[in-house]
Amino acid sequence: MAGSAHLRPGATSGGGSLAEWIAPQLEFMDPRSAVFFHNDDRNALFHSGALFLLRGQLRLTDLVDRIERRLSIVPRFRQVVVEPPLGIGRPTWEEDPRFSIGTRIHRFAVPPPGGYAELMASVSQFWAWRLDPRKPLWEVVLYE
Repeated sequence: MAGSAHLRPGATSGGGSLAEWIAPQLEFMDPRSAVFFHNDDRNALFHSGALFLLRGQLRLTDLVDRIERRLSIVPRFRQVVVEPPLGIGRPTWEEDPRFSIGTRIHRFAVPPPGGYAELMASVSQFWAWRLDPRKPLWEVVLYE
C-alpha cells in the first residue's frame, strides 16, 4: 500500500484515532461511555442498577466467593477510569492496583418492619449516590 512506510507494523491507514495509534497498549473508553462518565454528577446520575428478589437466604461470604471466582472473566470489574493528562482526549481503563472486592460488595439490613416498602426506600437511597470514580464502577449490595 502506498504511503504505508510511516505506519506502525500491522497498522492500516484506515482506522483508529491518533491516540490509539500512539499508545496502542492503552484501553480507551468508548465515546458513549465517556459521555456518560463526564456527565455523571450528583444531580444527574448516569449509572444503572438491578434488583433481584431471592427466595431463601444468600450468605454474604457465598456471594463474595461467587463474584470473586468470576472476576477474571470480565477484566473491566477490576479496572478504574484514568483521565488523560490535561483532560485532553478520552479516559482509559486501567487495572486498579488497590482493588479489593470488599470495597465493591456491601450488606445492609432493611429497616423495620422489613417489608417491600422499606426495601424499596433503602434501594432508592443507595442508588441516589454517585459511584466513586476512583474505584471500579460497580457495586453489589445484599439487603437482608
